[in-house]
Amino acid sequence: MDALRYAVNTIKQKIPKRILEAVFLPKEYYQLRRAPYMANNIDDEIINKVIMGRVRHDCNTAGAQEVTIPLRTVNPEFIDNDKYVYHIPKQLTGGRTITSAISVILYSMGNISSGLDGFLGTNSIGMSTCDIGTMNPVKAVGNAYSPQVAVETTNVRVIGDNMVLVQDLVGPGGDRHLRCMVSHDAQFSNLDPTTWKAFAQLCVLACKAYIYNDLVIEMDTAQIHAGHELNAFKDRVESYADADDLYEEYYNEKWRKIQYFSDKPRYARFVSSLIGRYK
Repeated sequence: MDALRYAVNTIKQKIPKRILEAVFLPKEYYQLRRAPYMANNIDDEIINKVIMGRVRHDCNTAGAQEVTIPLRTVNPEFIDNDKYVYHIPKQLTGGRTITSAISVILYSMGNISSGLDGFLGTNSIGMSTCDIGTMNPVKAVGNAYSPQVAVETTNVRVIGDNMVLVQDLVGPGGDRHLRCMVSHDAQFSNLDPTTWKAFAQLCVLACKAYIYNDLVIEMDTAQIHAGHELNAFKDRVESYADADDLYEEYYNEKWRKIQYFSDKPRYARFVSSLIGRYK
C-alpha cells in the first residue's frame, strides 16, 4: 500500500461505482461489446486523468520535497563571467524533476562525510548514508568536521528540464551544493503515511470536479437506462457542482501546509532558522 493506491481506494469508496464507470469506462450503448480502444481499468483511468493529470501537477507546484544536491561531479556550462548553467543528471535527483531552485551553496571545506562515499555509500540523491549501524565512528568523525557555509547565492532559477541558471559570482574552490525543490515520484513515496488521508481527500475532490465537468453537459439529455430516467444518478452528479471550488480551497488552505510539514528535513531547517541555527 502506498499513497497513490490509498487515494484510489478512497475515491472508489466515496463515489458510486456506476458514476465512476460512466466517466472512466464509457460504453458504446449501440454495440454489443465495448469498443477495443476503450479503457478497461477504472483504477488506471483515475490515476492518469485525475491524480497525474491534475493533483500531481498542483502538488509539485507547491514544492514536493526539498533536497540538497552535491555538484562536485557536475561541470557547469559558463555563459558569462557571472552566469553559468548546471545540467543536473536525473540520477542525482532520484529520477525526479527539479521544480524550483532555492540557492547554490559554497562550503569552506570539502564535505568529509561525502569524501567517504566508498565506505559510507550514497543514496539516490547523492547524500551520504551508512548501513552498518548507528554507532559508526568514521561517520561520527565526519559529522564532527561538518563544513561551514562560506557563500550562498539565491540568484538561481530553473530554465529547463533539470537545468539551473546561476547568475552570481561565486569564488573558486570549496564544495558546491544546489538546494532545490523536486517533484513527487509516480507513487508519491516521499509522503509520510500520516498524510495519506489528507492526500486522499484532495484526490476525491479532484475526481468529483472531473466527473461533474465530464457529465454536466451530457446530463442535459438525461441519463436513460431501460427507458427510465436515472434521477439518483443525476442528483448525485449535480451535488459535485462545487467540487472544483472545494478542491482549490482545500489545496490552498490545508494541503500546502500538510505537504510542507511532511517534508521533515525542510521543516527541521525552518525550525532551526527560528532559533538561529539554519544551515
